[in-house]
Amino acid sequence: MEGLPLDALTPARPRWPGRSARGSVVLALADEVFAGLPSDCVLPECRMVRKREFHLTLLSSQEAAAVECGLPVQAWATRFEVLDWSLRLTGEAWLLHESTQDGEAWALAACAACPALEAFRDSIARASGVPLPRAPAHVTLFTTPGSRGIGLPSRAVFRALRVRPVLQAPSAGGDQNPP
Repeated sequence: MEGLPLDALTPARPRWPGRSARGSVVLALADEVFAGLPSDCVLPECRMVRKREFHLTLLSSQEAAAVECGLPVQAWATRFEVLDWSLRLTGEAWLLHESTQDGEAWALAACAACPALEAFRDSIARASGVPLPRAPAHVTLFTTPGSRGIGLPSRAVFRALRVRPVLQAPSAGGDQNPP
């Protein structure tokens, strides 16, 4: 995806983030890296707004709760700290759509390369006895106004929710490459 930074977005050895207020485990990314994104993204399918913060999800709140039953949170940090958490955007981005009982949700997710994500999840899964699917490394850039975004717990869910690739960073004026 043109217009987004493709260099390393995280230090190789960030501090252990712990669990968020919602119970998930996320690696925060520097907001200034995404400062060039417009405040909204208008595509033929939907209108979205830029997220207030950017992160890589390591464990969803549901996954973290399940893992904690088999492995204390303190043991997660040790597994996290031995990994190289370098993260780079790949240049690929997807428009995602999900229909739920709460309504329609749209998101624009930039794909990322972060081998530590899979290594961390595999290590946690083995140690806790809780199977965790392969999750797609991604950074959600835009979401439907008022929504919490779209969870991508597995590559299969990611594939199922994809609408189309988005080829350029959105501009306030709309999509540069409509379908």
